[in-house]
Amino acid sequence: MMRLTVAGATLITGDVVATLLLDFAAALASRGLTTTIELRAYTADGVLGRAMLLLDGRSPMLAIGTDVPLPEPDNSEAVREMSEELVRMLEPASTGSAEIDIRPYFDDFDL
Repeated sequence: MMRLTVAGATLITGDVVATLLLDFAAALASRGLTTTIELRAYTADGVLGRAMLLLDGRSPMLAIGTDVPLPEPDNSEAVREMSEELVRMLEPASTGSAEIDIRPYFDDFDL
């Protein structure tokens, strides 16, 4: 589990979602993008609830590993959403070269 501090609030959630959240936020920030994400987390008092986070690259986040006797919240949906979006952001942009017919350029070379 990890203790995640965002905008002065402390949340406790699983290692995977906390790490992915930081990677996702960094990818968004580097592209000047903003989004929201909803996840399940414990408050500092150990109360389980839903948290909605605004990821905009301007809000510092800190994740610290912690040992707490709480079951890990189910964040499979948030992990899926962030993973899919992160993959889309990190895929190389299409150059469009597959759409260009280069055969006419070879006519001058008698190939």
